[in-house]
Amino acid sequence: MKKVSNRLVDNCGYNGVDLLCANGEAAGQSLPHFYIHIIHRRSGDGLGEQGEWPNFPGASKNIMDVYQELRI
Repeated sequence: MKKVSNRLVDNCGYNGVDLLCANGEAAGQSLPHFYIHIIHRRSGDGLGEQGEWPNFPGASKNIMDVYQELRI
């Protein structure tokens, strides 16, 4: 996670990342599995600071371009 997070900041033009792990139904977990979302952030991106995650369409980049930027 640290390597991917650092690549997002160092190579992709983001200011930071949020790491999100939902565990249990009350936290929004719908299937019994473990996962961690690495959410890229920019200053003033409007996503809030306390887990106020609006629906947004996501990145407009091609997935292979993102893969090349994150390759370690």
